Amino acid sequence: MVGPERYRTLAKAMEAEAVGRDEDARIAAVKCLEIADIYDLYEEALRKHGGVDFGDLIMRPAQLL
Repeated sequence: MVGPERYRTLAKAMEAEAVGRDEDARIAAVKCLEIADIYDLYEEALRKHGGVDFGDLIMRPAQLL
């Protein structure tokens, strides 16, 4: 249950941790940053059209609690 901002923060931390590690760790970090870009675009499209997805139906009530 993380939003796009928190996901990007986690992806950047993963990237920083991957420095000096094996190639697989660096590739995984780059992929997570790409996903963060897509997540931003997806959430922007949802807001623009006033939509929600299944994750929103789960996360929003949980945040209210």
